[in-house]
Amino acid sequence: MATDLQLAAILGGLSVREGRRIDVPSLADGWRAFVRAVERGEVTPEDYPSSLGNRDLLAEVIASVSPAARRQIQELVTPDDDAYRAATRVVDNPRRSVRADRWWWTRIPAGLGNYTETSR
Repeated sequence: MATDLQLAAILGGLSVREGRRIDVPSLADGWRAFVRAVERGEVTPEDYPSSLGNRDLLAEVIASVSPAARRQIQELVTPDDDAYRAATRVVDNPRRSVRADRWWWTRIPAGLGNYTETSR
C-alpha cells in the first residue's frame, strides 16, 4: 500500500468518526470475507448493513486519495467487487437510498429467493 500522507489523514479521520481503527487492509479483508460468505450463501439480510458500510468506507478512501493510491486500492478490491456482482442480483428497491457510486447497496444474493427489498 502506498505510503501517502493524504491516505493517513483520511484513515485517521475515518477512525475518529467510526470510533475504531480504520485501515485499508482490514477494510479490504472484511469486504473479501463478506463476499466469500455471499458466494457460499452464508449471509442473511441482517449481515448487510455493516458489511456494505465497510465497503462505503473503502469508497470514501478511494475517492479521497492520490491517483497512485487510488489505483492500488482499486486493484485490491476489484476482484472482490466482481465476485460480489457475480454472486448477487440487482433489486428494484435498495435497502437504502444510494449514490450512483455505491452500487453494492442495490444488490442482494442471487440465492435469496424469498427475500424482498422491503425486508429490513
